[in-house]
Amino acid sequence: MKFSGSTPHFAGRPFRVWFRSLLLGMLLVGVGCGRSAEADGDRLLVCVSIPPQKYFVERVGGDAVEVVVMVGPGESPHTYEPKPSQLRAMSRADLFFTIGATFESAWMGRFRAANPSLSVVLMGEDAERIPAISCLHDHATGQVMHDHTDAGDDPHIWLSPAIMRGEIATLRTALSEVRPDLSERFFANASALEAELDGLARELTEMLAPFEGRGFMVMHPSWGYFARDYGLRMLPIEIGGQEPSPAELAALVRLARAEGIRDIIVQPEFNVRPAQLLARELGGKVVKISPLAEDWAANLADFAGLLRDSFSAGGQPTSNGAP
Repeated sequence: MKFSGSTPHFAGRPFRVWFRSLLLGMLLVGVGCGRSAEADGDRLLVCVSIPPQKYFVERVGGDAVEVVVMVGPGESPHTYEPKPSQLRAMSRADLFFTIGATFESAWMGRFRAANPSLSVVLMGEDAERIPAISCLHDHATGQVMHDHTDAGDDPHIWLSPAIMRGEIATLRTALSEVRPDLSERFFANASALEAELDGLARELTEMLAPFEGRGFMVMHPSWGYFARDYGLRMLPIEIGGQEPSPAELAALVRLARAEGIRDIIVQPEFNVRPAQLLARELGGKVVKISPLAEDWAANLADFAGLLRDSFSAGGQPTSNGAP
């Protein structure tokens, strides 16, 4: 974990965005780097990349924090660019909790230029990462579907209850570094949240244990860490940002039938048409749930219930369980 003014290494954008940077500088003239005590009182101004982080920061920080989310509901971290109001907030922020979202590396240089005293904390820095799914196999033909060999690591760490339970300590420590006078309050809030997450993990385990080893099909491969935590297998329609070809859709139908899958899980931020085609062919339905929902705990409980109901309603798998 790095904070208290340290600057993580991020690659900048090409020179073609110089003019946009100039406009950003003009926008921030007169805003200044310090916070407005009259506007914000004694609360810490904290920026986060995605809504689930807000859930954790507010639970640990309580009424001592004001949280600004960069990627709002319905927006994609892959295509997002900050709004002027968010840039102004960043220029006054005490802390910025990053999580490895795509836009962070593109904009970090300008965030730091606007606010040299900004403390940046990377959540999940020490988390055990899993590789992003690079391909699926058509068990009927043995062929590989839309191979994506340079997929890298799966960035969706916030969907792992185990990882996020550990990140509570990261938040607690970072907030206490900035406001040591409130450290006891932050520690008490963090302990209460840890206990709640332990209870949630037990609930999810009890709900999903009867389905260990089962596969579920999603449009965008967001739920890999959740699948790892609970012994499930995520089968994405889209890999490496590539939607399936007609031949690959036919192979996905065969795979879904072999897995006993009828329902297809999608998130509102992405194109759902391929999922609709698959669900129609399978006689199932498309189910929408966003991995970026702000109420993190309720969203994960909803997702687990969705999987339980889908597994119970679907057929029994006939494949050997290999992705």
